[in-house]
Amino acid sequence: MTIAHHYTSESILRLFNLERNGLVPYRRLEMLNPDEQGDKFIFAFMEKRPSSWIKNSKFPGVWTHLMKHMSHGDFSIYRCSFEVSPRDATFVVDWAHMERVRKEINKSNIFSAGKEDLERIKEANKRYIASKTPLSEYKGGFSLPELIIASPISGDRLKVEEYNPTN
Repeated sequence: MTIAHHYTSESILRLFNLERNGLVPYRRLEMLNPDEQGDKFIFAFMEKRPSSWIKNSKFPGVWTHLMKHMSHGDFSIYRCSFEVSPRDATFVVDWAHMERVRKEINKSNIFSAGKEDLERIKEANKRYIASKTPLSEYKGGFSLPELIIASPISGDRLKVEEYNPTN
C-alpha cells in the first residue's frame, strides 16, 4: 500500500475547499508549454518527509526551496495524504532532471530563465517526462522521485494536516 502526500498552501486549501472537494489533476509535465494539450496530474510524494528530497547531497536545499515555492507567500503549508488505489493512474517521475538545470542556470524559478537557457530547459524537461514510470513498476533509483496521479482524489479519501517541518 502506497500513501501519497500532496503539499499545498493554506490559501489554496481554503480557496478550493480541498477537504470537501478533494484534489483534481491540475498540472502538466510539459512545463514550457503548459497550455498545450496533455494529461494533467496531482503531484505528491511517497513519504511524509521524503528523505531523498530533504537529505539529498546532490541537491542540498531542494526541499526548502520547494516548500517556499508551495507556500505561495503563505505562512502555513498543509499536507493532504491519501492511500493510492490500484484504480488511480499513478506514476513516478524524477525531478532531478529539472533541478539539475535549475541549479546550473542559478534560477529559483526556471520560468524566469533567459532565451540562452531555454534549450537546456527543454532537454531537461524531455528527460523528466521520459522518466515517467508506472508506480507498479517503480523499483527505486530516482534522485528526486515524485508521484504523479492522473485521477481525481475525493475529499473523503484525504487526511489533511498542517505541515510541520519536524513531523
